[in-house]
Amino acid sequence: MQAEELSRRALTSFRQIGDKFGTVQALAPRMRALVALGRIHEAERGIEESLALSDAFGDLSFPMMAAAGTAVHLGLGDRAVSVSQQAVERSDAMGADGSESRITLALALCQVGRADDALAQLEQVENSTPYLRSVRALARALTVDSAGAISDAKNVANDGGASYLDRVIADTAAASAHAQRGETDEAAEQFERARVAAREANDIVAREIVSMTRASVLDEPAQLDEGHLGAGWKLVASALGAVS
Repeated sequence: MQAEELSRRALTSFRQIGDKFGTVQALAPRMRALVALGRIHEAERGIEESLALSDAFGDLSFPMMAAAGTAVHLGLGDRAVSVSQQAVERSDAMGADGSESRITLALALCQVGRADDALAQLEQVENSTPYLRSVRALARALTVDSAGAISDAKNVANDGGASYLDRVIADTAAASAHAQRGETDEAAEQFERARVAAREANDIVAREIVSMTRASVLDEPAQLDEGHLGAGWKLVASALGAVS
């Protein structure tokens, strides 16, 4: 993956010159690339390095945001809640816009079985971005608001600025919402959209999220399970299956 190679080179250069800000900037995309490649332990080491560097940034939340984003991508629910809460607190202390950190916190809360709390966090975010709508779709599906989940997912699908992970999360949530209504054909179609988005991005973790959730919701064998998912994504898949 080109992103991994480029970020590795940048990270090496910033480390050599002792540039901590540059190091964190390079770590952020590198950690996400490592997750997508299934190099879980390396990504986790990146989280630890980012957190270790965060003390040098005072109340600036960027290192915490990078670590939290990687943690939720991996499905490290409890860890992601803790780190993203700290990122939100730092943003608040600086009077900065903590929207992304708060959305990440909401996703982490979904991964620990607290979808209602996730929705409460999202209500505090003013700008309705694709990231917000995808996480809200998931929280709504988990709380059996099928209409809301499907609506959010449609908005993500129609937004050219949505990332592949936004689409994977939103389509997976919408698939569960359709299953809640007994609309199995529509559910299968949404899962297929999510699978294609994950495959085209070459993200093994995203592919396993789709596979495990589909198996849980549609009560069929998982097509892909190579052991990359953290407990948070497994809990989400199981919870969506339980309400579908």
